Amino acid sequence: MKAIKSSKTLKFDLTDSQDVFLEITVSSTAACSTLVTIPGIKEFEYERREKIGSFKDLKGKKIEINHEFSFEGIPKKNLDNAIQQTQITYSVLNVIGPLQPFKKRTSKDLDSEERISSVKFITIEHITL
Repeated sequence: MKAIKSSKTLKFDLTDSQDVFLEITVSSTAACSTLVTIPGIKEFEYERREKIGSFKDLKGKKIEINHEFSFEGIPKKNLDNAIQQTQITYSVLNVIGPLQPFKKRTSKDLDSEERISSVKFITIEHITL
């Protein structure tokens, strides 16, 4: 399966004890499953706004968000539009997005089961204002 990867570094002026939440909104005609991995902390199937830890625990960590999209069952004539209109919005205290992970992709980018994945890496760092 082809994976489209991108990354973003977020810098926050937070105290170590502040909680950090992750919120993801996916807009797509495809079926989508999302797996979130934070090395050394946790891995979970994403379903809703989720507390991912305290700022102290997350500083310097790279959050990996892996979306797997299945375009199976979408008529061939609509497939390219469905792929290109997929949008994902990430919110980790502030909003990143909306992103169009497949904007330049077509049905030729799908695997034999009409699937493709989008992987987003978000690194959290401290900044002093």
